[in-house]
Amino acid sequence: MFAERATFGDKLDKPVVAKRGNVLFVKYGYIFVMSTELAERVLERTTYHKTTAEEDKLLRERLLDLLTKMDFTKPAAAMGKK
Repeated sequence: MFAERATFGDKLDKPVVAKRGNVLFVKYGYIFVMSTELAERVLERTTYHKTTAEEDKLLRERLLDLLTKMDFTKPAAAMGKK
């Protein structure tokens, strides 16, 4: 995704990309989009050894954890509407 961007280190190194997870949902007529990433893929590099399934599970857990911390209040009815 970022192959054309500047890299640090040896130019022969394969660029490291943080894996991203997104969730989109509709609540009370509003569209919400949440996104998170596994920055540790970039920060830990050679010591990071998770499988694709483990990464997917971790991203899913982080997104669901964030969602459970959100508090949705039903919007007040617009004035003048019946």
